[in-house]
Amino acid sequence: MRLVDEPAGEDDWYANLLWIERRKCLLLTHAGTLFPVFVADVRKRDVTDLGVLVADRVAAALADERLPSDLLGPLDPSRWISCSIGS
Repeated sequence: MRLVDEPAGEDDWYANLLWIERRKCLLLTHAGTLFPVFVADVRKRDVTDLGVLVADRVAAALADERLPSDLLGPLDPSRWISCSIGS
């Protein structure tokens, strides 16, 4: 995963880190469709390879909704990157 400073495209995802009852959680949102994926109780070992975590959880959420696995674009963990947020 690499850090980039680029504007979001239709196939990109937004990620928000939330704390709920002292547990870290991720709220992922597809930029083009606003399809949400919530990941509860995220631990340090889970984010050592964030691309794998996100790809797996997005695939599971699509399967739960009985949607095609490629509906939101490729779920290749090596394609996930982090973007900085400007203030």
